Amino acid sequence: MNEIIFKIFNNKKKLYLPLILIFSVAYFFAIAVFKLDEILLIFAPFALYIFFTGHRYTLLSKFKTANSIDFFITKEGEHLIIQNSQLIKGRQIEIKCARISIVTIKDNYLSIIVDGNGNGYDFYPIADRDQIKHRIITLLNKEQVNNICFNIF
Repeated sequence: MNEIIFKIFNNKKKLYLPLILIFSVAYFFAIAVFKLDEILLIFAPFALYIFFTGHRYTLLSKFKTANSIDFFITKEGEHLIIQNSQLIKGRQIEIKCARISIVTIKDNYLSIIVDGNGNGYDFYPIADRDQIKHRIITLLNKEQVNNICFNIF
């Protein structure tokens, strides 16, 4: 018996088996003790399956590589190019570097104001504030960086 449990925990494909067992016990415990409506609880396994599948997807190296800050912010000529993801082809925004006046950076957030008039763009990269700032500073030259007001929260 111990050998079977040892194999389950060492096999990466069966990593979620203990979680499924724990959920099953809690599910039947909730029905028996709290007398919760079985119709509502029937959707719980599906919700958990979707959650764990999505969570496992975000842990894949393919997801991390495609959503890295290096792919999110690039530079071509005098334009910063910001795109959503390599996995989900979305609209990419080109911003002329000379027009950038204010850059606000938070964890998983980037705001670029152009021409100092309050109009700009909001982006949500998967990176912390230091990674975002470092990426922007490495892409721009020293004169462009000096002309930008950085707000880092």
